[in-house]
Amino acid sequence: MARQGDKVVGFGSIVPKHSELQAVYVHPRVGRTGVGTRILGILEDLALSLGVERLQIDASLNAETFYVKQGV
Repeated sequence: MARQGDKVVGFGSIVPKHSELQAVYVHPRVGRTGVGTRILGILEDLALSLGVERLQIDASLNAETFYVKQGV
């Protein structure tokens, strides 16, 4: 979860047993500021620490550009 002050501005989740990146969500107000990239990096590190070497995602068209830019 990402916060700015007392406000949640983003979050993400994985399902390790299914090797799934479930989602990375960022409030539009903080889009394109690196918040999503940091959340994704933390989730990738978490997956690796749990022995998951590869994550898959079924992304929406709105999110596709973000994931492609991240190399997902």
